[in-house]
Amino acid sequence: MKKNKIIEIQNYSRVNDLSEKFDHKIDNSVPNIIYVAQLIDRKGIGQLIESAKRVSANRDFVLTIIGDGPLFDSFVSQISGYEKFISFKSGVPYGNMREVYNNADGLIAPTLEDVWCLIINEAIQFKIPVMASIYAGGALDLLPPENRFDPLNDEAIDKALEMLIDKVVHEVNPNILWNAEKIVETIREAFNE
Repeated sequence: MKKNKIIEIQNYSRVNDLSEKFDHKIDNSVPNIIYVAQLIDRKGIGQLIESAKRVSANRDFVLTIIGDGPLFDSFVSQISGYEKFISFKSGVPYGNMREVYNNADGLIAPTLEDVWCLIINEAIQFKIPVMASIYAGGALDLLPPENRFDPLNDEAIDKALEMLIDKVVHEVNPNILWNAEKIVETIREAFNE
């Protein structure tokens, strides 16, 4: 294939459907950090839980992990004794995610392998501070280096979580996100050349 026939486009989520319907931010008494993911090993949830346990020794926060999957029971047992800091929400329909995002003070994405990781787009659209794994493809395109971390490094994931809790994360402008119209326009331009 000729290089001039290859186009690169940004991944897109339907978050606009959500953000226009719910525009107020809930004020939490302690920082509420979220992660939205399928509950499987490659999403880095085990690493995140262990990090939250370590960080809870010197920070007050709530980590809410939203998702379902085959490892739900295993992860729930991993948080035993830390329920004050870590909780799970399962069965949240996509249409109700605006409430989840509007109740969040930050999003952490410790994935060990993701081609894109659309929750990064969604968090940026909702103007939520984001820290994401260096193994999330979207992080490389959407986030500055200081908002990326290695979830396999305990010190790095702890620092990322602490930065979200302490609200010292570099903000990302939602205007960097592509909408459906820009994707279609880019494809049309590529095929009309």
